[in-house]
Amino acid sequence: MQKKKSTPQANAKRHTGFTLTEIAVVLSIIGLILGVVWVAAASVNSNQRVDTTIGQFMTAIQSIRGLYSTSSSISTTDGTSITFNMCSANIFPSNMIASGGCSATIPVVDTWNGAVTVASASISTANTGDAFSIQMAGLDQNGCVGVLMGLGGATRDSGLLYLSGGTTAPTYTVGTVTTFPISSTTATSLCGNKSSSNYVMGVFKLKG
Repeated sequence: MQKKKSTPQANAKRHTGFTLTEIAVVLSIIGLILGVVWVAAASVNSNQRVDTTIGQFMTAIQSIRGLYSTSSSISTTDGTSITFNMCSANIFPSNMIASGGCSATIPVVDTWNGAVTVASASISTANTGDAFSIQMAGLDQNGCVGVLMGLGGATRDSGLLYLSGGTTAPTYTVGTVTTFPISSTTATSLCGNKSSSNYVMGVFKLKG
């Protein structure tokens, strides 16, 4: 039997593989896909943190009101931190308690691992201690905007008086009332840029 001779064209077909250009294109496509997945995962994680933080705010609000259900006011000077007392009274969800339990330094943390502070406040100078503030720290830009809009939106707590955020801790002045709902534009203007660490603070009526 006569052997079939190999032609240059046949040999070329037999040994053809990926060229450097083709490999580069494939790697670029893989990189783009991984980039999209990374961005999507980061967005999901940020949204989960926002939802968790809003839930933590709401749980703390109702628990504080429950603790003072038979009192008309918090008997401390406005602005005085009562965080340690609230932590000791178990008003915070367990996932907010820093490792090692309640302490006088940083007993409670948020989902960004920033310090959470609860303090007494007043609606007016005539009625002192009839409100309280909750402040969270360490939020990134997306978290700050999301929490402000979530807490200050249409379904906000009926006893919410004041809500603000930014790269410096907000200062509440007795009688100040925030205009609600808080829009995306307002929230974005309050919060720092993407590399910033932000605070969010809300002041709530003790009796809702």
